[in-house]
Amino acid sequence: MLICLTYILLPFALISFGLIHKGQHIFLILSSIVIMAGAVRSWSLRAFGIYAACWFLFLRIGEMAGIVNRTQAVRAMNSTIYMIVAFGIYLAIVYTPIKKEKIFNAICIGAILQSILGIIQSFNFYPVIWFVGKLTHIDNPLMGEVTGSLGNTTFLGGFLAISLPFFFREKWLWLSVFPAYQILTLHSSGTAAAALVAVVVYFKQWKVLIAAVVMGIVFLVLFESSNIFTNPRWGFWLNIIKKICASPQSFIIGYGPGHPTGYNFPIHNEWLEMWFNYGAVSIFMAVIYIKNIYREDKILLAGFAAFIVNSLANYGWHLAPSGFLILIIMGLLEKEKHGGLSYFSKLNRRGAERG
Repeated sequence: MLICLTYILLPFALISFGLIHKGQHIFLILSSIVIMAGAVRSWSLRAFGIYAACWFLFLRIGEMAGIVNRTQAVRAMNSTIYMIVAFGIYLAIVYTPIKKEKIFNAICIGAILQSILGIIQSFNFYPVIWFVGKLTHIDNPLMGEVTGSLGNTTFLGGFLAISLPFFFREKWLWLSVFPAYQILTLHSSGTAAAALVAVVVYFKQWKVLIAAVVMGIVFLVLFESSNIFTNPRWGFWLNIIKKICASPQSFIIGYGPGHPTGYNFPIHNEWLEMWFNYGAVSIFMAVIYIKNIYREDKILLAGFAAFIVNSLANYGWHLAPSGFLILIIMGLLEKEKHGGLSYFSKLNRRGAERG
C-alpha cells in the first residue's frame, strides 16, 4: 500500500513552474503527512491529516501558479510541518514499549518541577534568567510574573491543569499539593475551570460536581468578577466568528492554514482558530474523535477533558510543553483502545486472513 501511495504522489515532485525543488518539497511533505495519518487507527484523526494535506497541496500549487499569497503558502507549509512532527510524537507514544505508569510518573515530575519553579518566581527570583545573566547581560521581562518555564501565567496554569489527574494515584496523591497550589494562586479562570472539569471527570460523582461548581463560583467572585466579562478576548473572538460566518466557504472549509486572523498572536481559543483555518469540517472531525475516545482510563480521560476546556481560552497546541503533553495523552488513549496496532497493520491482517 505504501508503494502504491508513493507512486500516486510521485507526479507532484515534477510540478515545478520553473523551480523543480518546490515540487519535490510538496512531494516530501505531502507524502509524510499522508503516510503518518494512515498509521493512525482513529478514522477522524486520519481523515483530518489527509484533509490538512489537501489544503497544503492547494495552497502550495496556488502559490506557484500566482493565485495564492506567498506568505500564506509559507505559513501553511510551517503549519503542515508542525503537524507532521505532532503525528510523529503521537505515533511514537502509541508504539512505545515504555509502560504508561512510567510515563504518568514523568508527567507528574514535570508538573512538580514547573510548580516549584513557579513558587520560586513568586519571590521575584528567576533561576534561568539569573543563570543566563551570569554569562551575558539580559533583561527580565517576566519580573513579577509566575510563568514556570512556559513564559506566561496562563500557559503554566493550563499545563498544570492538564497534568493534575496524573497525581490521582496512591503514591502521588499527596504531591498534588504542588500543582493545586499553583492553580489556585495563578488566579486564572480558564485554568481553574480546566482543573475542576478534570476533577469532575475523574471522580464522576454528583457531590464532586456540586463542590466543583461552588468552588468555581467562589473563585469567580473573589478573583475574576471584575474582569472576566471585560476581557478583550471577547472582542477578537467575536471578530473571528464574524469572519468565519462571512461566507459558506469560510464557514465550511475555512480560510486555510496560515491565513492571517488579523492579529499578530494566536487568538487564545484553539477551537475558533481551528474553525477559522480548516472550517466546520475540522470541528466535525474533532467532535467525532471526542465521541469515540477511549473512556476506560479515568486519568487519561480527565487530562484530555482538561485540555478541551483549557483550549477554549488558551492555545496549548501552539506551546511545546503543553502540546507534547496533549500528544502523550492522545497517543496513550489510542494505545489503550487499539493495543498499538496501526491502520496499515489492520489492513495487513485482513489480507493475511483472506489469504
